[in-house]
Amino acid sequence: MNKKVVGKYVAICGVVLLLALPWGVANTFYEFYNLFQEISLTGTGDPKLMAGGLSSALVSTVLGLVLCLPGLVFLLVAITALSYRPNWLFWVTLISSILLLFMLPIGTILGLVGLIIIFFKRKSFGSVVNVT
Repeated sequence: MNKKVVGKYVAICGVVLLLALPWGVANTFYEFYNLFQEISLTGTGDPKLMAGGLSSALVSTVLGLVLCLPGLVFLLVAITALSYRPNWLFWVTLISSILLLFMLPIGTILGLVGLIIIFFKRKSFGSVVNVT
C-alpha cells in the first residue's frame, strides 16, 4: 500500500477522534441541563443528586479529551511520517492545535507541537493529491 493512501486513512481516523472533544463538551451541557431540571422539579438541594449529576457530566468531557489527544497524534503522523498533506488537513490541524492550547498541560504541549509542525511544513500543503 502507498504511504499516501495509508496517510489518508490515518488522517481520517484522526479527524474522527478529534470530534470526540466537541461531543464530550456538548454532552456535558446536556447532562448539566438535565441535572438542573431534576433539581428544579424536586425543589431540594440534595447533595447526592448533585454529585451524581456532576460525575456523569464530567465523564463525557474526560472521555472526549482522552480520545481527542490521540486524534491529534494521528494527524501529526499523517503529516510528518506519511507525507499526506492536502489543504483541508492543514486547516483541521491548525484549528485543533489552537483549541488544544487551552487544555493544560498535555493538550498545550501537543498543541504547540502541532503548530510547530504545520508552521515548518506549511508550504507543502495544498498540493493536488490523487489518492483512492
